[in-house]
Amino acid sequence: MKRLVWAMVAGSIFLVGCVDSIKPLVDPQKAKPDKQLVGLWRQVRPDGEVSFYHIGQPGDEWPEGVFRVVVLTHREGRLEPPAEILLFPTQVAGRSYLNIAELKPGLLELIKEKGWEAVQGYFIWRYQIEGDRLTVWAMDNNAKRRAIETGKLKGEITSGQFQVAKFTDTPENLARFLSEAGDSLFSNEPVRLERLSLSGR
Repeated sequence: MKRLVWAMVAGSIFLVGCVDSIKPLVDPQKAKPDKQLVGLWRQVRPDGEVSFYHIGQPGDEWPEGVFRVVVLTHREGRLEPPAEILLFPTQVAGRSYLNIAELKPGLLELIKEKGWEAVQGYFIWRYQIEGDRLTVWAMDNNAKRRAIETGKLKGEITSGQFQVAKFTDTPENLARFLSEAGDSLFSNEPVRLERLSLSGR
């Protein structure tokens, strides 16, 4: 996940690999699919690094709203090992969000065997699609920490140098807080991707 987080939000606190919440905003079994996400997306960073995001459904045995993402990154002429995630979208107060889980080895089998409780945590990112442009905002760690410190949401804050915050509250309370806080919980520096045409599409 560290490679993926670097690719999506380079320089942010999320490079330490801590998830935003132990619970998703919505039950993945009930998530409604956003077909606009399906396809091939490209991110070009100012330093010339290029990442390609292949998004599609993982198979018929999975809920319709769950998507699998394979990320390939080209850095200084070198192809990095692929990163994989599962994600499922949801809407809160008219805004669209992604519930993102790192696809560690064996996790697909664990989910099939034990259910979604096998996932230990989620990144929650806001997103917006306009034509062939996908804009993504990661959660801001300072905003998460303030929400926990002021008692607006239950959570944990590490005691290390970065004081990384993680929500432990219920999906209902998290969604309620998002509907009130809006974009104030997210980074002011979005990541922008462009859709590429797929052969035969």
